[in-house]
Amino acid sequence: YASVTVGSVSPPTASIAPTAPICVGGSVTLTCNAPGATSYLWSGAAPVGGSTTPAVTINSLTAANNGTYSVVASNGGCPSAPANYALNVNPNPALTGPTATPNPVCSGSNTQLNALATVSGYAVAPIAYAPVSGTGIAGPVGDDVVGGPYTIPFPFTFYGTSFTAAYVSTNGFMMLGANGGAGCCSGQVFPDATAPNNVVALAWEDLNTGDGGNIDYFSLTSPNRFVVRFNNVARYQFSSIPGAAVNGQIILYQDGTIELHMASITTGPADLTTQGVENGTGTMATVVSGRNNTTWSAANEAYRFTPNQASYLWSGGTFQGGIDNIANPIGTNVTGITTYTVLATALTGCTSTGNV
Repeated sequence: YASVTVGSVSPPTASIAPTAPICVGGSVTLTCNAPGATSYLWSGAAPVGGSTTPAVTINSLTAANNGTYSVVASNGGCPSAPANYALNVNPNPALTGPTATPNPVCSGSNTQLNALATVSGYAVAPIAYAPVSGTGIAGPVGDDVVGGPYTIPFPFTFYGTSFTAAYVSTNGFMMLGANGGAGCCSGQVFPDATAPNNVVALAWEDLNTGDGGNIDYFSLTSPNRFVVRFNNVARYQFSSIPGAAVNGQIILYQDGTIELHMASITTGPADLTTQGVENGTGTMATVVSGRNNTTWSAANEAYRFTPNQASYLWSGGTFQGGIDNIANPIGTNVTGITTYTVLATALTGCTSTGNV
């Protein structure tokens, strides 16, 4: 008789890690982490699609590079499940100025410097889980239902536009200003120009209060807040996991800050769920890493979305009081020709510079 020995090879587990910051005009390298992998195949827009290296780089970034990039890593012919990364290119600060007044100046005199940097969008960071409580007013009920308009009791600025009305979808998100639809039946890959837009998503997927749970909303003061609460809202027919549900809060602050607090969110293998914010045209978004149309779970977690703002750093001369990190320092003891440079840095790490 004859015998043969058959070995087995385990497929690798793949993930994608980007370099940072990811800014207009810059570059990003996407690296596939897949221990044991011997080959790679990327998909997505050029220049990524078709690449066979562990890492790929996109140069001269623009918003046109936004989208999902995937890679399959193989070991001995055994492929991994696709690893996905949703790329979102952040804008640089729009810099007005800088200016110097007066200019020119008498030798040894001072000059008032000014610059203004405006930045669109949000920066996101984890915070301590601290849900709030209040007397809830019943929100939407059912499957693929939108409730509203619900009054926000203060002007809430979102991507530069002020809103006083909100709509809530039973599918785990809210919209500012207008009803863009219920968003059936999975979370979009942010950003996406397809409606709905002007979205704050706690856990956008296919949910149904008819299978369990409820949605309510309420307002709080000191500080002023508007809260939308998903109370154990079931995934449609519980997805592939019995009892899969969303239990968490969206909190809007009057200063434009947004917080998401999650007691528990569970997903099944097919529950492609999105968590983040998206602007009114679907061209800008900020998402929690790894939660952009993917499967994920959370327990006792929270994230804060802070309206993007810029910090300043001046160089090129001396400054009154040694203060060189504000928008309008005073340049002192100007002699000869002096060039002042300002570096404006957004919370995302994207920068712009200007000279006077």
